[in-house]
Amino acid sequence: NFIKDEGMGVYHFNELELKKMIENNIQDASHHMGSTRIGDSPDSSVVDINLKVHNIDNLFITGSSVFRHGQNANPTYTIVALSLRLSKHLKERKNALK
Repeated sequence: NFIKDEGMGVYHFNELELKKMIENNIQDASHHMGSTRIGDSPDSSVVDINLKVHNIDNLFITGSSVFRHGQNANPTYTIVALSLRLSKHLKERKNALK
């Protein structure tokens, strides 16, 4: 309806075919994790416990890429918790520089 209402054209589809396509093509909902792992050593991780990239000043990473291991459920709450923790750390760091 949006496409039609905006004058961009008309989209026609076969609802049964669309339903089959969705049912046959949904395989999983993978969450990519672990590409910038957290840890103590730059030899085995990318970020430290404060999510700062080892050996690079003022570069921080938050998200599921810092997880050391994948989980069996959605990572959203853990990502939010890490992000809130990082924001608190950055605020404390900024205040310490004053």
